[in-house]
Parts: sequence; C-alpha cells; structure tokens
Amino acid sequence: MIHSPAQILAQHLIDQGIGTTHTTTSDWSVFVDHAPTPDDLVPKKIISVINQTAIIQGRYHSNRSGQQGKTVKQEGIQCVIRSDDPNDAWTKANDIANRFDAILRTNVTVEKRDYLVQSVTLVTSIVSLGEDPELRLRNFSLNATASIRQKPI
Repeated sequence: MIHSPAQILAQHLIDQGIGTTHTTTSDWSVFVDHAPTPDDLVPKKIISVINQTAIIQGRYHSNRSGQQGKTVKQEGIQCVIRSDDPNDAWTKANDIANRFDAILRTNVTVEKRDYLVQSVTLVTSIVSLGEDPELRLRNFSLNATASIRQKPI
C-alpha cells in the first residue's frame, strides 16, 4: 500500500462527514499520526488517527485467491478525540466507533489510489485519557484493527 492505514481511515472519516480536512476555523479537523497543540492555526476539537502495531495472523495456504504465501495481517490504528467539552468528545468518539462498526467492504480513495477496507474491528471501548492539565482539553481514545488492501491500478 502506498498510503498508511491511518491515512486511509482518516480519509474515510472525512468522506463520512465525521471530520474535516484541517482548516483554522473548522472543528473536528482530522490529523494523521499526530495531535498538534491548539493555537490560532489549530482548533481545540480535533480527531487524530494514528498508525499502531499490526497483528500478524499467518499466511494464506490456498491459492484460491491468488495470494498463496502472502502474510495475513490486521492493521492497527488508534483514534484520539480531543475537545474542550468532554460531552462533545464522547459523542464524537461514539460517532467514530459506530462508523467503524458499519464498515463492510468499503471503498476509500486517497490521492487517486483506491483501497478496499474489508472491516474495522474495535479492540477497546472508548477510553478516557483524562484532561491535559496545561491545555485544559479532554482526550478520548479508540483502538481498532483494520483489514485493508490496495486495489489494482
């Protein structure tokens, strides 16, 4: 794959209207692999999709799918939801969890590359990461695995 699982799932959240591409005026901007500090250029309400460790499940033994010997893995991702309002953050985390649960053989396009997201499986419930004492912002997290493959060009 040319794009990371976090990039692909971040694009899916944007496509579904759960988050937006980053703007200075838009709440719920989506970031990949980092959560920037809020300032005049970054809103307080953000979603950060972060690549995590994949789970290796073995190899294909049959050649029925043309993938004999290929490693089977579930990509690991984490979503961190940050807001100055804990109720808003909790609600957004629930929205993301529900959207991930609804994924079933979903097509996602990132920079003209097509991917098939077979499924996303939550491996934790929504986890409160507490309040950042300096920034006074609440953080919640979701952890999941995803089965993703790039479609042939």
